[in-house]
Amino acid sequence: MHRREYFLTAIAAISVAGCLRVDSEPDGPGNDTGDNGSGENGDNQGAGGGDDDDNGEPAEHVTDVAVHHWPFVERSGNTVEDIIGDANGTIHDGLENINGEWYEDHAEYLEEGAEGHIDLGHLESINEAVAGHAFALIATVKPSTITPDRAMTILGAGGGHTNWCEFRISESDGTRNGRPIIMIRDNGANEIRVAAGESIAPDTTSRIAVSMEGNTADDVTFWINGEKVYTEVLHEGELVDSVVPEETYGIFASNPDSESTIRTRRWFRGTIDNVIFCDQAISDEAATQDFEDQPWSEEESVSDSSPLVP
Repeated sequence: MHRREYFLTAIAAISVAGCLRVDSEPDGPGNDTGDNGSGENGDNQGAGGGDDDDNGEPAEHVTDVAVHHWPFVERSGNTVEDIIGDANGTIHDGLENINGEWYEDHAEYLEEGAEGHIDLGHLESINEAVAGHAFALIATVKPSTITPDRAMTILGAGGGHTNWCEFRISESDGTRNGRPIIMIRDNGANEIRVAAGESIAPDTTSRIAVSMEGNTADDVTFWINGEKVYTEVLHEGELVDSVVPEETYGIFASNPDSESTIRTRRWFRGTIDNVIFCDQAISDEAATQDFEDQPWSEEESVSDSSPLVP
């Protein structure tokens, strides 16, 4: 039996927005950051975070600190339920609810060439945790391809040259093909960008977890299928300001509805399942147990390359 119930024992968080400043530096290949969009912080706020453990160390159980959980159950409409927060998502365009050996027997799939996403709204709970430099983000992914010209969003939001939070798979650029990446840029244009040291193979199911406890790139940890992997720092900065993306958070894509942020559109082609956000860092034990809770975890699920040498 896999654990299905998540408990939440804290209050809602209030995000403090900062003033936008323009950063002229593009976010790597493909002009990922794009032009400034429009939008304002809304009221679609998830429930607040779990308590720290007694020692203030990363939590040993994801259930203790999870504030959003989208398990992707069987659906008949266009709503994706957040079973512990209040950030229900809205399906846009061509996502397909598929059946299989997934967490709740179902997952969401976007076929090659299609453009679709799940709109989660303006999530103050994520902004607050990211700005507080303590969070974890976990998802099951099975990309159908590693696109040659654009990174693929797992979960993220942006809208301008500042205020970005992006969890994604790298584009096939010849050096970091299929590697998970976390990129955060605060409203003062301070940025960190970190890549996992292993790649995700197309048509391979993988459980990816990223955790941060601190405000620099060195404070980021990645796990793939319950195993910690070393990280490569792509941009070494220090986050000091708040993070309030102009556009709404999305799964499968960032900013797909904004005409002014067209260069930032990154659709994930393939399957995403069982997405969890925590407002505290997690431990090795938590990442390993979370992977073992996946119904497919005993199957072969390895990267397409051996770990890179630090």
